[in-house]
Amino acid sequence: MYMKLLISLFVQASFGEELTAGKTYLESTQIEISGLGVSFLIPSKWLGGLVADGDGTIILGSNTEGGMLMTTSTHHTSLPKMLTQFSESIPLGDGLELVPQGAPKIDNEHVVVEYTVKNDLGPTSEGFGRLEGFIKEDGRAFGVLAVGATKDKEQLVGRQQSLMASTKFFTPVVPSQLVGCWLNTDGFVSDGFSSMISTKLILDDQGRYQYSSKSSASLSTVDSQGDWMGDSTAENSDGVERGTFYTIGNFIILQVESEERIWQFDLRNGSMYFNGTRYSSCG
Repeated sequence: MYMKLLISLFVQASFGEELTAGKTYLESTQIEISGLGVSFLIPSKWLGGLVADGDGTIILGSNTEGGMLMTTSTHHTSLPKMLTQFSESIPLGDGLELVPQGAPKIDNEHVVVEYTVKNDLGPTSEGFGRLEGFIKEDGRAFGVLAVGATKDKEQLVGRQQSLMASTKFFTPVVPSQLVGCWLNTDGFVSDGFSSMISTKLILDDQGRYQYSSKSSASLSTVDSQGDWMGDSTAENSDGVERGTFYTIGNFIILQVESEERIWQFDLRNGSMYFNGTRYSSCG
């Protein structure tokens, strides 16, 4: 499934630059993810890119070597939270899943988790999974998951370790075009009934956000003669949600407690589009 997504990416050369959607990066390219504050080197004989309609995951593969590498990352987390995730299985689709083999191996900020592959009939020795990554003291986590056939394990793990050895961390940068107040208003009117939904997202340059949504509805009532009898209105507000955010390419990840909301964003003609919906600047 993921290899098909990789092949569909548009291939063009890159020479050490910010991660951009719709682009495939060739071997020995240094990729920077400024919104997370991470950079790494594409392994020799490999290529990769950001999955266009995904969740900020980068997929890597090779035309000559077996297996697949895919990145996993988060911000504002902790080791206890990540250990809980490491104890869970990872679905691969088509009835396959990765099942953790025992507890993770932890050495300071470095973490390794070994997985077995399980199909509908149970565990199989034909495939394997291995996650290697870092959990930083400031709450950032970045890792690479290797998945492939057992016969390719030595070579694939070597590529994975090469990528992780090249990984560097730096201070994350909030994209300046995201900072500000963004508002979307959508309304409906029909036969005396009207409704309006207003959604506001405020993003600051420190990686904090406020999200709120309000809705209102009104109904004009008439009698059998068509004469106005009165109006009724109703309003609802979900309050203000406050959390933190970071970016990977053109994805913004909003985090509050243990939940995440992932949107694609695009600035066009002074308006911001989140998941294709237009938001205007509100100051």
